[in-house]
Amino acid sequence: MRQLKAGRAGRCSRPRRAVTASTRNGTRRQRARTRIAAAALAAVGALAIAQIGPAVAAPSHGDSIQSAIVAKTSSTASEVSAPRSVDGVRVGKAEYAGQTLETYLQDRSDGFSVIAVLQEGQSSATFDGLVKPGQRLEPNGSGGLAILEGDAMVGAIDAPWARDAAGKELRTSYRIDGSAIVQDVDVKGAAFPIIADPTVKAGFHIVPVAYVQYTWSETWYVKNHLPQGAIATALLCSRTGPAAPYCAYYGALFVNDVRSTTDAAIARKKCLKMRLPSTLGAIGIPAYDSYYVTCTS
Repeated sequence: MRQLKAGRAGRCSRPRRAVTASTRNGTRRQRARTRIAAAALAAVGALAIAQIGPAVAAPSHGDSIQSAIVAKTSSTASEVSAPRSVDGVRVGKAEYAGQTLETYLQDRSDGFSVIAVLQEGQSSATFDGLVKPGQRLEPNGSGGLAILEGDAMVGAIDAPWARDAAGKELRTSYRIDGSAIVQDVDVKGAAFPIIADPTVKAGFHIVPVAYVQYTWSETWYVKNHLPQGAIATALLCSRTGPAAPYCAYYGALFVNDVRSTTDAAIARKKCLKMRLPSTLGAIGIPAYDSYYVTCTS
């Protein structure tokens, strides 16, 4: 016990620091500054969160494609997972170099649209099965295709379009490969994915129509005289019989279309053909068309 006491007594004790009024004031000021800094940090954090807003999930690939389709066509489309029957034909997935492409289908009142999605490294889409057995395809003067059954035009495929992920319209065109349609797209400088579409229109019309096909020499005559309106129109309509008044009406209304188709026909060594509605006025306009076909004489 004595040793213990002696040990305690032998410890060095630190002198106690005197607490003055100035020391207490400095401590209070330091604490106040600390509270102000903490409040400022909390305010900055709250402001940052308010500006950033709640976390938003990035749109899925499918949503992005649908948005692009709606932006172009004002309508959604359903993805093609297996061949589907539409207007008497079987619509399946488009292909590129033997690989299937993501493909969408739109039902329309006058037919249907098939939309292929091209990814980086892909520059065309092949669509097969868009025409029925016994039908064939011929280019028309507007960049689209005519669907023919015998000598009658029973449907049409609109001129193609293609749009990249940035909304840029791309140059595109069709090639015919047997019963298949190949849509080539100029992808230079394009942002992927790209959507590309042929629209197939049924051959049903709410007014009767007449078909007139011209010979090689008649097609040349139309080409050379079309600027001389009356002469060209007289030739266009001389072989249409009872449809002559409708020929004169629509020939004058669509003179630029006839001229373009005739030029395209000559360039491809084809002959001009016209589909003429057998009625006048706005009701007949959707049924009119001009295209070119293989010459029979």
